Amino acid sequence: MNADAASTGRLLPSFLLTCSMLFWSANAVVSRAGSFHVPTTGLAFWAWVVAFVLLTPWAIRNVIRQRHAILKHWKWISVMGILGIGLFPQFLYGALGLTHSINVSLINTATPAWIVALSWLFFRDLVSWKMLLGMTCGFLGVAVVVTQGRLDSLQAVEFVLGDLVMLIGIVVWAVYSILLRYRPSEIDALALLWAMIPPAFVVSGAVYFSGVFYPWEFDPVPENLVFLAYCGVFPTVLAYVCFNAGAKALGANSAGQFLFLPPLFTAILAVVFLDETFELFHLISLLLIFVGLYLANTAGAKKENT
Repeated sequence: MNADAASTGRLLPSFLLTCSMLFWSANAVVSRAGSFHVPTTGLAFWAWVVAFVLLTPWAIRNVIRQRHAILKHWKWISVMGILGIGLFPQFLYGALGLTHSINVSLINTATPAWIVALSWLFFRDLVSWKMLLGMTCGFLGVAVVVTQGRLDSLQAVEFVLGDLVMLIGIVVWAVYSILLRYRPSEIDALALLWAMIPPAFVVSGAVYFSGVFYPWEFDPVPENLVFLAYCGVFPTVLAYVCFNAGAKALGANSAGQFLFLPPLFTAILAVVFLDETFELFHLISLLLIFVGLYLANTAGAKKENT
């Protein structure tokens, strides 16, 4: 495959990964803007209940048709559901209630590095200088937007128990990402996601109903139900389908670099919908992150071409 063809073949996966990051970022803004009263661990559980209900009419035909392949790969499907849908959202939302959001954002920037490190440790995937430079640019871009261009604000950061919870969460996501290379090709995206949700319910429900992070409660008022309907489509079904497809096509290392986008997208969406101001540091962050994505993806395209 020549360089131009390899680059063109990466456009759609890159677009899908960007969409998944946008869906997750929009969810953060909607959460801040709305008057939602469900505990965050409840959100991580009930959003996937809604997603499962909404996904079933679309996926069930293919699930039945591909049932033999699903049963054949049930161990891998169960592990992926538990990691990506059951545990990671609970760790993420649990950490948000135990530490500051800036801590969560800073710790989350380590996710691409964990993906690269685990890919090398378990699969001996090599990392080019372009990939490392891209990761550095992405990290700096996130640091700029999180600190609002004032590095002295990092002096006020205090690390607590919630930071350990978030650290465990990003390791879980890194493992989920690198295991996507084993995604069964004979199972389509919707059927695969549908099959991953039931095992995730067991773990996510255990965390939620145990009250380990928050008391479990749910107020079924109309605005909460509407919000859950939104969460059951965009940051769940669509985001995961896009991420799984993009990571399978580009590989975990390249896909991981897109995880630098959510803090920036969240800031931009807050400017648009919450009347916050677009500052110079937003522009600097934007340039650094997209330079990092370009370097990381050209490194991936070159590896694919050799």
